[in-house]
Amino acid sequence: MPISPSLFRRAYNRFQQIHIEASGWPLDSFSNRQSFAYGWEGYKNAIPDRAMAIMEPRRWTRATIGTGEILSRVIRAIELPGNNLLQWEGRQGPNSRVHLRLIDAQAEPAARRELETLLFELYKNGSASQQVFESMTAHCGKRYELLGYLFFIAAPDRFLPLRTRSFDKAFAELGVDLRTEGNCSWDNYSRFIAAVRDVQRCLQAEGFRDATLLDAHSFCWILARHKAGESESKAIAPASLQPFDGTLHRAAQSVRFTPKDDAEVRDMREEAQKRQASGQIAEEIALQAEKERLCKAGQSDLAGRVENVADRPGLGYDIKSFESDGSERFIEVKNITNGNRFFLSEGEWLNSRARQNYWFYLVSGVDTKRPRVTCLPAKDLKRSHLQPVQYLVRFDS
Repeated sequence: MPISPSLFRRAYNRFQQIHIEASGWPLDSFSNRQSFAYGWEGYKNAIPDRAMAIMEPRRWTRATIGTGEILSRVIRAIELPGNNLLQWEGRQGPNSRVHLRLIDAQAEPAARRELETLLFELYKNGSASQQVFESMTAHCGKRYELLGYLFFIAAPDRFLPLRTRSFDKAFAELGVDLRTEGNCSWDNYSRFIAAVRDVQRCLQAEGFRDATLLDAHSFCWILARHKAGESESKAIAPASLQPFDGTLHRAAQSVRFTPKDDAEVRDMREEAQKRQASGQIAEEIALQAEKERLCKAGQSDLAGRVENVADRPGLGYDIKSFESDGSERFIEVKNITNGNRFFLSEGEWLNSRARQNYWFYLVSGVDTKRPRVTCLPAKDLKRSHLQPVQYLVRFDS
């Protein structure tokens, strides 16, 4: 399941508050070396290159396997100074070291050869595969920290290090149905990577267009390591539908236009991404409110059939729902952020005329703990209320 847009926005706002408290300003880029986020997590970017420089797998040959050199180099790549991606120091004594099986295998010829064969496949042949992962698990135990780290330095664009308890905390806050602690497996690890990729996409939607997979990893880590306050940890109650009780205005007359030659520079792509992210939150809030309406009417079966169809723009509406008698209700969601107004496409306007039961759900306060959903029957909207703000120009070439 994709990450809930509203839960992500809430976590994102908390992340920015953490950053403001530490740096004095909200984060603008994970690559900003002056930021708290970079100071906290920036070291990770260099770890794969540092590890590879120690291992030098390009120099390995088949004859190297079994000599102990490969294991020795991999152990040194784990025990990098400042490497906090796994607990290799053995803070509870030598036997607690996460890579103890690798250390012990140096003195056992059979185990040494088997592990070095696997490491040769992983680093020399670039075979970061399920088979290698599962074989490494058989030799090293279900040590997620170790396996995640070894795969991360092998292919940092595809894999990530993993400290299970911290990431399970972050996933719980984001509403991700995934538990990694005690579930070390290739399937679970693949789902972990997919979940962090979803976080990456959400960060990009919030305007961090250059956010990498490792940046998303850092975002989750910072969230998990900074406990939410009591008010932040409380669940937000779903919004209830309210009938539209305002007054629709007749379209205003065109005003005299004055060119503006000193307009400020704005990142329109970033603004469009943020509007899209907020629009997805509005759709989620409206969907929950609509399901609640049907449940209150004793139609929980119909509530279970309500669906968000916004990814099919040709339909001309965002949510397909039902009335208590089972007849269809078509809902177009509008995120109200800048005054009491909203925009319609021609397709939405024509749909609102052609369908018998078409509604506009006006969602405000998407970034607050008390969002509001107002339902406006499309039949109440007349052409006299429409003010043209765009024009279509056709031409022959």
